[in-house]
Amino acid sequence: MGVMSRALALALVLGGLWPALALAQVEGPARVIDGATLAIGGQRFGLHGLAAPALDQSCRRMSQAYQCGQVARAMLWELIGGRDVSCVPVEGAAAVGNAIPAICSAGDVNLNESMVGSGWALADRTVEQGYGALEDDAREAGRGLWSGEFDLAGEHQQASGQTAD
Repeated sequence: MGVMSRALALALVLGGLWPALALAQVEGPARVIDGATLAIGGQRFGLHGLAAPALDQSCRRMSQAYQCGQVARAMLWELIGGRDVSCVPVEGAAAVGNAIPAICSAGDVNLNESMVGSGWALADRTVEQGYGALEDDAREAGRGLWSGEFDLAGEHQQASGQTAD
C-alpha cells in the first residue's frame, strides 16, 4: 500500500467513514501491539467485543505485582502461533483510536474468543458478539487475569457492572 493510500485509509478510519467502505477481510502476517490490538500490512485491528489490559499495566497475583499487559500481549502472540491472521471488520462498530474493530483468527483459532476464554481479556457486554459466557467460565476457573487482582479502568466495568477485584 502506497503512502497516499495509507493516508487516505487512516483519514477514513479517524474520520469515522471506514464503515461506508466495502468491508473486506484482511489476511497476512500480524504484528501484535497489545492484548487486544494487532497490525496486518500497516492496518491496525482491535479485537472486537473485548478489553485487555494496557501494555504497561500491572496486576497482582499472590501479593506480587506482575506486568499483566505484557502477559496479555504474549498470550495473543502465542495464540497466533506464527500463522497468518485473518481479520474481518465489524460493520457499524466504532473504531477505537486508529484500530478497526474486527473478528480475527489464526487458522481455526478465533482470537477474540480465545483471549476472553483464556482470561487475558474481558468481555465487552455492550456489544452483540459478547463473550460474557467465556468470561464467566474464565473467572470461575481462575484463568488469566482472574487468578489475581486487576483493575481495567473504564468501559468494561461500567458496561458490565462488575468489579474485577
